[in-house]
Amino acid sequence: MINFRYLVLSLFLVVFAFFNANAQSNNKHKGKAFANSSSTEMDTRAKDFTDTLQKVLSLTSTQYEKIMFINKDFYSKRDAVRSAAKADTVVANKSQYKQQTKTLQKTRRAAIEAELTTEQKTTWQVWRKQNVQTKKVNAKNAKKPKVDEDDEM
Repeated sequence: MINFRYLVLSLFLVVFAFFNANAQSNNKHKGKAFANSSSTEMDTRAKDFTDTLQKVLSLTSTQYEKIMFINKDFYSKRDAVRSAAKADTVVANKSQYKQQTKTLQKTRRAAIEAELTTEQKTTWQVWRKQNVQTKKVNAKNAKKPKVDEDDEM
């Protein structure tokens, strides 16, 4: 009887471990940028951002293609910097990698602005400010502990 219990328990644990590992592999890196990302993930991030700009700024097809190239270039270089930062064990070098990433971001922003019309630049600046404010509000709300009605006095 005891051996049968151990057999059933072992079988249950094996099945549970299999499904748990399978679920984790399906959700791995979903929607996030990682230093070891593949080129398809990089292309997806570049396309997502370019599509967002297309929606916000009504880009022409030529602008879309040029900005897509700029974004792919940015993400490949940023991923290389992140990989180098991850491999580097010297803590003092972390600020150097942050500075490289900031420089890449400024370069990308300037390259994108060079492709936009004056109206599109203005619209993009307004959208970026709103986007930053939205992120700050969302981050603030995420930090607040959730209070149930039962907890309030």
